[in-house]
Amino acid sequence: MKLARYFWLPFFAASLAACTTDTGPSAGEVALPVGAAPINVEQASQQFFRDNPGAKAAALLNAKGKGFEFYENGGAVFVSFRAISNLRIGTEVASMQDSEICLKEQDGWSGACMDIYALPDGGYFLEGTYGNGYTFAEAVTLAPIF
Repeated sequence: MKLARYFWLPFFAASLAACTTDTGPSAGEVALPVGAAPINVEQASQQFFRDNPGAKAAALLNAKGKGFEFYENGGAVFVSFRAISNLRIGTEVASMQDSEICLKEQDGWSGACMDIYALPDGGYFLEGTYGNGYTFAEAVTLAPIF
């Protein structure tokens, strides 16, 4: 009987699954770069503007110039990671707590919350979720906007 020949497959697959260990991130999680350390967003913001007098904003942008601009007055701009153009969406900071900063929903954009990590090479890493549930993870550099 041909069916009897394959009855053991589910048991074999279950046995293999029981023997595996998951050492990587779960679905929807991102593996942080080695040495990434969470920053205190509020303290880092205050220090940035002390260290850069005259700066009106702090830009956290990836190598393609996409990311976020955070203004001292609480305003923010999202420069879309996936847009071909430099699609810019103005918004405001909704909250800052520990390593997380959240941006308000604005004009059809769903907003976002992200954790910010300092990297050993002096760069930063953003790991976040848009209000619509999509996630992002980007290596960025910090620069003042005057």
